[in-house]
Amino acid sequence: MPSVQGVVKSNGGKIFGTFHINGVPRYLAVEVNPRSRQQFECNSATLTYDSAAQLLGGCKWSGTVGKDDLKMNFGGGLNIAGQVTVPLRLTAETNGTGTWDTPKVTQPRPQTNLADETQSTVSSIPTNPSLRHNETQDRAKEERERFLIQSEVPIIAYVTTCFCLLCSLLIPS
Repeated sequence: MPSVQGVVKSNGGKIFGTFHINGVPRYLAVEVNPRSRQQFECNSATLTYDSAAQLLGGCKWSGTVGKDDLKMNFGGGLNIAGQVTVPLRLTAETNGTGTWDTPKVTQPRPQTNLADETQSTVSSIPTNPSLRHNETQDRAKEERERFLIQSEVPIIAYVTTCFCLLCSLLIPS
């Protein structure tokens, strides 16, 4: 069974881990039951596995988060164990579900003639695209409009006054 060293940390009832298999990082994110506010770090966790294929997709686990050590069993020969670098107050039997994942890598596009690429890009633009809205910007715009409508200074009078002053400065009498 192959094994690698990695880092496992807890934060707010979740456990996160990072292990590098053949130069590719594998990320673990799992829920902890029962939920615990205790935080820990295990900077030299050992991941033991049968196949790298086990380290993708959903997972279930059970184990022990102790005062000094961490033991997680995922079944099928997949385990994580290590010494906790920040001691915990108490030992707890835990379990949960989560996922194993790898970073998303985009494939490089082959080099093409710039004119051909521009033409294909222009021709692939939809004729009636639906616009995406940023909800935060929309809310801020609504608040600004509401403020202007509710403000006690009449906006039209203010703009008219500014326009008249500007015209009197520019047009000689």
